[in-house]
Amino acid sequence: MTREAAIARIESKSEGFYTIDKTTRKRAYIGVVREAGKLPYLRTYADGKWNDNLLAQSECGVDCKLI
Repeated sequence: MTREAAIARIESKSEGFYTIDKTTRKRAYIGVVREAGKLPYLRTYADGKWNDNLLAQSECGVDCKLI
């Protein structure tokens, strides 16, 4: 799935996404951030704040699944 497709699905509220922190096993929900003059991008929201959990995730390989 492209970044653009994920953004469209999240913004249309047709789907939601999250990642799981491998250390804490907590969910980090993925949202869309729009800043003036920049393209929209994906960012995680966990523990009551926006953060960069996506950057800490390894590349999705054969074990990656949509659930």
